[in-house]
Amino acid sequence: MFKIARISNRTFMRILIPIIVLCCLGGTFIFNRLRNLQLSQKITEEMAPVARQFLQYVIDNQPDKAYAITSTKFQSATDVKSLRTIFMQYQMMAGSFGTPSSAVWHWKRVDDENVVEIVYSIPCPNKEVTVFIPLVLEKGAYRVLSVYLSAVNRAKTLSK
Repeated sequence: MFKIARISNRTFMRILIPIIVLCCLGGTFIFNRLRNLQLSQKITEEMAPVARQFLQYVIDNQPDKAYAITSTKFQSATDVKSLRTIFMQYQMMAGSFGTPSSAVWHWKRVDDENVVEIVYSIPCPNKEVTVFIPLVLEKGAYRVLSVYLSAVNRAKTLSK
């Protein structure tokens, strides 16, 4: 019949250890991918609508409504009057806002809080405006922690 080959314990361990290491690495990779997928789904379903609503308030120049969805940290640093001034500056900087592109998000830790920053790109006349909207979880709802706009002038082409 069949003969079973005998291998030494040392050879067996040389085969077994790499298999165990590969299985552990693969399991860690799969776990991280599933965790990122859950975070991505949470951002899409819960956080992005808040950021998108805030962005729409910026575009429509509605600081009072935007202020209502900001965090207590934001509200302690900025009052509604200051936010109105900021919105006027944004309008002067950008001119008229175009349609925002799809969002890109980044997760980070700021002052012992988990912060998800959602970034939009908005075409404007002669400029490309990038809007950064960090969000935090506060009292069971996501709130805007701050807002930052950055404008870059578009290159003009010369024709002969």
